[in-house]
Amino acid sequence: MGCLTLTPAFFHRPSAHRSSTVREFPPTDPETGCGSLRRMANEVSSTVGEEGKRRFPPDFLWGVATASYQIEGAWDRDGKGENIWDEFVHRKPSPITNGDTGDVACRSYDFYERDVDLLKALGAREETLFHCFPTVAAANDLVKAYRFSISWSRVLPDGTPNSANPLGVRYYNKLIDLLLAKNIQPMVTLYHWDLPQALEEKGGWLRPDSPAWFEEYAKFCFEKFGDRVKLWITLNEPYVVALSGFEEGDHAPGVKGHGTAVYTAAHHLLVAHARAWRAYDQQFRHLQKGKVGITLNVANFKPATSSPEDAEAANIAFRFDLGWFANPIFSEEGDYPEVMKERIEANSEAQGLNASRLPSMDPDTLNLIKGTGDFLGINTYDTLLANGGAINASDTPSFSNDRGVRFTRNPDWPSNAMGWQLYPKAMEEILRWVRNEYNNPTIYVTETGYADPDVILEDTNRIRFYCVSFSMQTNLFQQSLTWEIRSRNTSKKFGLYAVDFGDPERKRTEKMSANFYRKVIKENAI
Repeated sequence: MGCLTLTPAFFHRPSAHRSSTVREFPPTDPETGCGSLRRMANEVSSTVGEEGKRRFPPDFLWGVATASYQIEGAWDRDGKGENIWDEFVHRKPSPITNGDTGDVACRSYDFYERDVDLLKALGAREETLFHCFPTVAAANDLVKAYRFSISWSRVLPDGTPNSANPLGVRYYNKLIDLLLAKNIQPMVTLYHWDLPQALEEKGGWLRPDSPAWFEEYAKFCFEKFGDRVKLWITLNEPYVVALSGFEEGDHAPGVKGHGTAVYTAAHHLLVAHARAWRAYDQQFRHLQKGKVGITLNVANFKPATSSPEDAEAANIAFRFDLGWFANPIFSEEGDYPEVMKERIEANSEAQGLNASRLPSMDPDTLNLIKGTGDFLGINTYDTLLANGGAINASDTPSFSNDRGVRFTRNPDWPSNAMGWQLYPKAMEEILRWVRNEYNNPTIYVTETGYADPDVILEDTNRIRFYCVSFSMQTNLFQQSLTWEIRSRNTSKKFGLYAVDFGDPERKRTEKMSANFYRKVIKENAI
């Protein structure tokens, strides 16, 4: 990711679910870095090689992921327009911890060549024959993918194609070309939360014509970069965009809503995704032969007890948090999950409203959205215990009250600096829920990772996290990207490389986990 300190809800976990306590992992073998953790994963896994390692499919797509605002810097250079995060972090008083911004960040705009070299250092070989899609290179040859996002306001400063910025386009062309020269596949996110401020001033995602803005931007990117980019993600975590941006107010644009704006923004984001996918399918796919999907975030929800009420609560949590966006796209029937429609309508009526706060889908909108996913990206970091029992809808509408699920934690599970907890079967349970619910879509795990409380070069807990996480993944899904290649300048540190933010050159230093990840990729096994 990048280099700014955001509030603790920066990723996707509502504040009520967090804890500041770090619980240590079980001990590991010094030589392998895994030891008892691998054995713990193997106890609940099915396919272990003769040497005790779990092997990944030969075409497994290893990679890392970042986002433009969080790494690029150069916030007002070379014709870039202001985006909603630029405006948000510059407010007085600052809404951001320590008043940090992404103005300079990791300076990846200036030092992108160094960052590609870091990717290369994780295992790629120059002589590998590379094909963008499908991946055919030998499994031990390279980090196969780099997921990054395009800054909408860097290429289109006012958000529209009429304002196209040649210098912004040139930057992404250079990055894409360099990645391909190094045999690394670009996986490009069109929207990672940074709407151009010029469009926000017209109403942003609450405006009914916002999907048309996004479609035009997407077509611009397909035209400029689609001859080389074969994996596109329309939106990253629209759940976070809607909930944190239009209800909790701790993300840009900082709207503190009451159970209405959150659903309006989400509805427009869904339509925006669908219009971009339809545009690619109708105008670009036959020539460019790429794939377009969406990335959604979700925790693993487990019943707190064996009671039917808690089992139902866990299922409701999945349907509200993941199904909100996945069901309209990937289900056979389309539309929002029935439990969402029923609960929000009932709560709206109890609150004296004449109509549901959840927008309805007419047949045209339902059919526009349904089926618009070549793959589903999953971001996941956490497991929560779901508790049944009624939650009073209250007079103040909110997403949380509509969902009506209380969450607790298991005090015995290891946790990281964000309070997120490791449960060995979490990934398996999430992916099985998705596959059972949505007829086995193609799945990419587009983010997973571990947060340390500070910069730790000998980051053994991160290695331990990957030991368990990767061990459980070998027979479950197609692709995996670790978040992220660089640590961002926050109070909680992710990343395989540390960045010295006191150094104008932003020196990168390899952590122990980078070497571990390199070995996993080389052997295609854990």
